[in-house]
Amino acid sequence: MLFTSLLEWGLFAVLVAVFWALPSRFRVPWLAVSSLLLLTLSDFVAALVLVVVGAWALLAPAWVLRREAGRPRRLWIAAALLLSPLLFFKYARGGGPAAGLPGADALMLPVGISYFTIKALMFLIDASQGRLERPRLSQWAAYLALAPAASAGPIDPPARLLPQLAAGPRPAAADLAHGLLRITVGFAMKFVVADALLRVLGDYRAELIAVSLRKLLLFGPLYALMIYCDFAGYSHIAIGAASLLGLRCTENFAAPYLKGNITDFWRSWHMSLTGFLRRYVFLPLAYRGSRSLNVDLASYVATFLTFVLCGIWHGAGWNFVLWGAYHGILLSGHQLFVRWARRRRRVQRLRRTIWFGWAATAVTFGAVCLGWYLFAFDMHQLLIILHGSWR
Repeated sequence: MLFTSLLEWGLFAVLVAVFWALPSRFRVPWLAVSSLLLLTLSDFVAALVLVVVGAWALLAPAWVLRREAGRPRRLWIAAALLLSPLLFFKYARGGGPAAGLPGADALMLPVGISYFTIKALMFLIDASQGRLERPRLSQWAAYLALAPAASAGPIDPPARLLPQLAAGPRPAAADLAHGLLRITVGFAMKFVVADALLRVLGDYRAELIAVSLRKLLLFGPLYALMIYCDFAGYSHIAIGAASLLGLRCTENFAAPYLKGNITDFWRSWHMSLTGFLRRYVFLPLAYRGSRSLNVDLASYVATFLTFVLCGIWHGAGWNFVLWGAYHGILLSGHQLFVRWARRRRRVQRLRRTIWFGWAATAVTFGAVCLGWYLFAFDMHQLLIILHGSWR
């Protein structure tokens, strides 16, 4: 991950200083080259994979669009080839298809591979469907390897960031002030609060949680706060760092733990990922499902499958599948409740009261915290906790 050492901060400061000093026509090429160099210094393999994935995403749409016949099949093939490095590296370490290969246990997940692969996939799909033109090589490289967001997002859609790069970013004093403020907030959240909570959570191992009711009850809320401060803190840093370059990245969090239902939680948690999942996974699944199922049932099934895939994207263990399925069930259940409540005036009046709002927020937070147990512990550890809790 970038921005975790003084050297990386110093190199990024040089990147920004040179970016401001250069004439506008040289800024995007400089951003592309320097971002790739920073990623190379952080993780050479990640930079190599990014170049391969980026080249394929840029070239494949021409092959997909070559003939009208067979375009959907060629798009599926192109997308599968683009995703293959991510699937190999992600599942080689945890029981996936490469787990039995010599040296598989020694493989490390390349920095940012999930994020730049999704960015490349979005471009591949949109360009293959004629919604995006092929950008200049420097703009494409700057978009894919963008130093602030390379390792942990936000996952900006190409339609949002490529036009900014094509227009030529022109940073101003306001961008500098905004960027420094966001970086300061993010630094405090990630390196002060989240790191402090992470040290506290070191005493919350599965074996200890299994025999301590206090630790069992406290782990979820503590982990919820830690992962939020860690991830949202890094997003603040990334958005602020991009602002120093005159770029506007997608916001990633909007007070998710203060939401009154699980749907609003996911609309405000890791919003760049959920935006991708909605447009490129949920909507196609719901559309195809509606051909053979009624619209409501197709929506429930699509929601469940989307979040199972979301869980798989987060990690190779079965606990991530369970975490995704858990949230898929919660979201489908909330959709069902909303449709039921719309036909009942008393329920609608109750939902508008402040007491219901507070209770709904507390229940939603509790449900999310429960899910973090599935996210944080592998299946063996979860069994230890369950066995200890039931004794």
